[in-house]
Order: sequence, then structure tokens, then C-alpha cells
Amino acid sequence: MSYAIFGAGRSGDFARSFLTPERQACFVDNFQAGKEKYGLPIVSLETYQKEYANMPLVIASERYWMDMERDVLRAGITRYFVFRERDMADFAHFLPGYYLYRKHHLIGYDEILANYRVYQYSKLAIVGTNAMLPYLLLEIMEQAPESEIVGIVDVHGRSIGAFGVPAMTLEKAQEQADMLIMNVPRQDDCGVRETLWDADVPYLDLYDIDKFISAFQHPELARFKDIHKGERCFLIGNGPSLRMEDLDTLAAHHEICFGVNRIFRAYGETKWRPTYYCCCDRIAIPTVIEDVLRGTMDATTSFIADDFHWTINSYHSGIQYLHCEMTPFGSTGEPYFSSDITKCVYMGFSVIYDFCLQLATYMGFSEIYLLGVDSNSTGGFEEAQNHGIPSYFNPEEAAYYRTHGWIPPWDMMMRAMEKAERYARRNGIRIYNATRGGKLEAFERVDFDALFS
Repeated sequence: MSYAIFGAGRSGDFARSFLTPERQACFVDNFQAGKEKYGLPIVSLETYQKEYANMPLVIASERYWMDMERDVLRAGITRYFVFRERDMADFAHFLPGYYLYRKHHLIGYDEILANYRVYQYSKLAIVGTNAMLPYLLLEIMEQAPESEIVGIVDVHGRSIGAFGVPAMTLEKAQEQADMLIMNVPRQDDCGVRETLWDADVPYLDLYDIDKFISAFQHPELARFKDIHKGERCFLIGNGPSLRMEDLDTLAAHHEICFGVNRIFRAYGETKWRPTYYCCCDRIAIPTVIEDVLRGTMDATTSFIADDFHWTINSYHSGIQYLHCEMTPFGSTGEPYFSSDITKCVYMGFSVIYDFCLQLATYMGFSEIYLLGVDSNSTGGFEEAQNHGIPSYFNPEEAAYYRTHGWIPPWDMMMRAMEKAERYARRNGIRIYNATRGGKLEAFERVDFDALFS
């Protein structure tokens, strides 16, 4: 979408560079009308209305923008916004970003919308407002010139329009648009995402960008899709209720099991070995990778977080890497649940949720049993009474958790488990809690021993 800049001074130059010079059609300046700048015509506001009225107008002046805006409003122009030089710095506060090799990267609206192929949709509505909303609208108009932007929804219930696009309620947007564009961070969405997810409403999330980053994608994991269709499995937590004799029972019955994090420190006390091993604990990952490479993890298939958000890991053959999107919970306190692990899995503050449940459903298991998932602790998390394996943490690891005073966010874990239960029910999957005690009540309880009687 071409645009015109109202103001041929310094601020106009900044706006031109910020908005992409190739898209600019002209300058508007009543005092310099008839001249040229950068090979572009400078026209009066009256001429703009006659010859360029189909183009958005960008007001660019630090000193006189209020007077210029008043002139624009008097002329009946609605497709305009005010560019401030500070916008160039503020933009970084609103753009989605990600970490890769310990660097923070921002991704612009142009790239996000291109990845979503926004031009496919005939009627769009924006959900969420911020200071950069005009720039988002301008980019949508550029990439989807034949699409109509029917309205803007403010998640806080305010009536905020922009660029001549009217404000509307979420319900109206759902009726009129064939695609909604979510333009608000998850932690500020007032439950809108959950509402849309439950209502099965199509929307594009500007903050769901990890799937566009090639380093975070693992297409090789597609080979695990539905490989255990209709089977049952056990997800083994490391809570205090975990018994070595229960692991031996699982081994004797050749059950398919997922083990997590430091479960390998129980290997000296049981013949049991997990079929699948999962680790997203970045403190444990270096040790785990060494153990896998030395062959001490036996023939277990190991899934490890690629962990590019925090540190540099080298890829190794024989290890299956998963990307865990470190997305904060929204205001409803619930995460997403991934249906495609090749793109990512979502954080739920427990490796059982982050990896095991999302992996198990992707693999096609129809019955999933949790064991040793107590979901509670007493005293410090690093203390021995909180784990079924006495030597679960070595002294260095225990000191780390003690120093950092880490307390598991049990309430958030519980809400994540409730999300998993809803996802499973919708997809014809049953999740049962076979843990001996504990506080996890999101799933139907079953007696572990009765499963083998």
C-alpha cells in the first residue's frame, strides 16, 4: 500500500526511512507544494485529497503535528496516523521476539503477515490495540490490498478505531470477518485467546512466531505421528510416591513408558527402563546429552529440548530434539497444547505437560496413565523428601536450586493439566492418574495395582 507523508521536514525523512521509502508516493506540505524531494512530488493537502486520497496519510512533525492533525480532520480525512520519532524506539516494545543462540531477535509485521499469507482472507478483523496499530494496518493493506479490514476489537472493551477502521465487539468481528488477527501479547489478552480457541474461531496470532523460525522446527519428528495408535502408555513422574517396585511391575508387563529429567538416577535400583526419555530441564540437559552419547541411557529414545532460548547446544545424532515455546500463560492462566510437535510443544511448567502429554497424544496413544506425578512438595524443591529417588539431585544441583530459591508454580501446573484433560477429551483420548496420592485431580483417578490384577 503506497502512502503519503504530511510534512517534508526532518520528521518526514525519519518517517520515510522507517516506513520503507519504496512505498512512498508523495510528500504533502502546503508551504513547499510544487517542489520535489527524493524525486517525489510535494503537493498541498488539497491536491492530496484530489489525487492521492486512496492512500493513507502519515503526519510527521514533532512540533506541529497537532495543528496538522486538526487540518486533516477538518478536511474529513480519516485514513491517517501520526508518526512520532519515538515510534522508532517504541516499536521494539510491541514487536514479537524470540531468543536464538542467546541473542534476542525481533520479527516485524511484514515478515509475520507474509508467513501467515494474510492475502488469502477477504475480510479481516484486528483483535488488540497498541501504539503500533497503524503500522500493522498499513502492512496489512500492503500485503492484502483486496482484503477488507472490517473492524478493530479492543480486548479491554474500549471503543478504539484507527485509520478509518471502526471499533467493534469481538462478537461482531466473529460474524463479519473470515479471519481474526490477534495483536496482543498472551499475558495481556484478558482471556480472548481461550474464548476463540473454545469457540473454534479461526485467527492468526502475531505472537505465535516460533513456528516460523527454521531453527525451531523439527520435521524429522513427523515419523512419530500415530506410531502407537490405540495403545496405552505410562508417564512416570519423579514425585515422592514413586516406588521402584512399581517400575519393576511396568517392566515385567512390557508397558510403554515415558521417563523424565533425572529418572536415570533410579536405574541402579530397577530393571525398568523407559521406552521414551524426555528432558527439558536446562540444568540437566548437558549431563543428559553426555549420558546419551556414552550409551548409558541404553536403547531409550531420548527427546531433549533444543534449548536455544537459553544456551548453545550442538545437535547430535541419536537425540530427538523438540522445541518448547516459552510462552507466558495468558490472563486465564492456561497454556496452549500442541497438536504438531514438529513445530513446537508448549510450556506448562512441568515436563509431564511440556513434553510427555503432547508427545503421547501426537503418537496416537488412546489411554495415558500418570504415575509418580504428585504435584506437591514440602520444603525446598531440592530436598530429598520431594522425590521418589533419594539421590535425585547431586550436591551441585541441589545447591543451585537452593540458591535460586525455586518454587514450582503448582497452581499453573494444575491449570496446564486441566487444559491437557480438555484437549484429550475432545480428541477421544483418556488420561488417568494412577499416582499413589498427591494433589493432582485434573484426571480421573485409577488404582495402579488394579491395572495389572
